[in-house]
Amino acid sequence: MRSVLTDLIKKDPKPFCEASIGGQTVRFQVISKRNDIVKIKVGSHIQSIPLHDLSDLTIL
Repeated sequence: MRSVLTDLIKKDPKPFCEASIGGQTVRFQVISKRNDIVKIKVGSHIQSIPLHDLSDLTIL
């Protein structure tokens, strides 16, 4: 999962992804990753979430 997120950060434009975060399916773009914290953009909001909260990641 870490290597996939690193590859997504390098792409421009940022592709949309879908994953389960805290039991909800969310569509987002990966902005950055530092250690175990991932910054994602959901709509017009940016959130920081722990890497272990992400599951079932799909690139759209």
